Amino acid sequence: MSIIIIVFINTEFLNFALNNFKRYSPPSQDESVDLVLLFTESRGVDTFARLHSDAGSFFDNDEWQTVSTSEDCSIRLRNRSGDEIVVIAGRQIVTLEKLEVLALGVVAEIPDGASLEGSVASVRECGGIPVLPWGFGKWIGRRGEIVDKYISRLKSSDGVFLGDNGNRLSLISSPTLFSRARENGVFTLPGSDPLPFVKQQHRLASYGFILEGRLDQGSPKSSLQKLLLGLDSQPRSFGRRETLFNFIYYQIAMQIRKRFSF
Repeated sequence: MSIIIIVFINTEFLNFALNNFKRYSPPSQDESVDLVLLFTESRGVDTFARLHSDAGSFFDNDEWQTVSTSEDCSIRLRNRSGDEIVVIAGRQIVTLEKLEVLALGVVAEIPDGASLEGSVASVRECGGIPVLPWGFGKWIGRRGEIVDKYISRLKSSDGVFLGDNGNRLSLISSPTLFSRARENGVFTLPGSDPLPFVKQQHRLASYGFILEGRLDQGSPKSSLQKLLLGLDSQPRSFGRRETLFNFIYYQIAMQIRKRFSF
């Protein structure tokens, strides 16, 4: 399973994801492995809603076909070879403190601008899975203190997760907050989270996590949520994070993109 920020989807996108799942996921004796993409869409983006409403006719060719589930927040995508990827909707929220909260399994937009605790509460009210993702430069200084205090109060029964992503430099160790949260039964969900550049498409599903258990084909989001809430240890991760050269290159590119808004 891999968490991604989604802005578009096409057949090339899915082929990259499928290839990386097969490349980086450890071999399994069980041939029935569920491959899952967890979308997180920002305000104003509704790719999943279009994908879900146009089930069976979203793609221009027949390389991939959409298959409906019983949920409005999930869909299955199947190619001509029989490979299948489960896609679960999600939202990305910017809090009052300029932190991010991910709402896995949520289709409806959740307004930006609420406090961290208020945003997490909104995700729960929507039946979603709240995730507080690590972000470069966002867990230091004043914001770092806010995150630190919030995580120190979390416990496993809160159903809140932390998020890691493939853009974090591979040469450095994990943030200390990950291990501190884990001591309280709060676990970290890794995702590839490719940046909004064409060359980043190849990183789709190149970093993620593995759960033991099967998803219900009719209600994959509900069964995924049950598996996550039943975790008693940190799930295994797969794949790779960013190299030093690419990390520096894309961090500079992101700053240029933000400054000039393109």
